[in-house]
Amino acid sequence: MVEEKIEESVKDKLEQKQKEFDALFKRRTEETYPFEILNLDNLNLLKKYIKDKKVEWTGTESVGYVNAILKIEEYLDKKEEAIKEDGTIDVPAYLMEAISFFLNKYKGNGYYEAKNFVKISYPVQKTILLMRKDDETLKQLRENIGQLAMLGDNQTTETA
Repeated sequence: MVEEKIEESVKDKLEQKQKEFDALFKRRTEETYPFEILNLDNLNLLKKYIKDKKVEWTGTESVGYVNAILKIEEYLDKKEEAIKEDGTIDVPAYLMEAISFFLNKYKGNGYYEAKNFVKISYPVQKTILLMRKDDETLKQLRENIGQLAMLGDNQTTETA
């Protein structure tokens, strides 16, 4: 009787962790993250830095590069509608990763250029940190699920 309650408890915890994992995985792969762009000027600045000749890409990176620029231009076409009251736009994770990747390839010169660059690179990194937190949580959940599954298997084997 006690063993059945323990087995049931493990099964319940496993189901709960799996639901948490599935919800977070869906967010990470299908939903969006808030990107604090603040205004259209900063969105234009982002486009300028991403589209600049100083950003180098390889053949395999070209598709991601072009898609990132096209998506930024889509946001710009929507103008103020794209930016919510809190100064954010909702950006899919894959696009944030592409923007971060290509911004990190930018090479600039001088204080004022660096100052402008930080206006957009800092919010990008803030959003990337949110995504990394989710990645870490997913990793922990995956480990917990594995441990609970092993514990459940051991209990089933012992009672058989």
